[in-house]
Amino acid sequence: MKKQLAIIMLSLGWMFCVQSASAQKNEKIVGEIFSYVDTVPQFMGGREAMIQFLTTNMVFPPKATKEGVKKGKVYLEFIVKADGSLANIKISKTSDEAFNKEAIRLFTIMPNWKAGVLNGKQVNSRLTFPIKFGYDSVLDTK
Repeated sequence: MKKQLAIIMLSLGWMFCVQSASAQKNEKIVGEIFSYVDTVPQFMGGREAMIQFLTTNMVFPPKATKEGVKKGKVYLEFIVKADGSLANIKISKTSDEAFNKEAIRLFTIMPNWKAGVLNGKQVNSRLTFPIKFGYDSVLDTK
């Protein structure tokens, strides 16, 4: 399916996990990981820059096309480290597994973010972020 059919919708709201946690087994995280911060981490350039990055780099999964799946939503959980790099990217919820690998790939190649800030200091933050595949409008918040 053409890339134009795979428009991404980014939710206006950020969703946080309830608890602060230690590092996942895949990557060593130095320092505490926070779920609530004073300033939420964000993609460099903001929401519009992130939409542009994802739209430019997304490949609609051939598996979804073969299975007749036209759209889907994937929630990714990840850590934005104090230096802005992303770590421990994993799926927390999905509408169809056909989109999981591509969602993880996109966040793996993503440039660094602005780190979360707590009490004036950049800190490690845990986020859950939804992305949509195959939706018509990036403004659709449903």
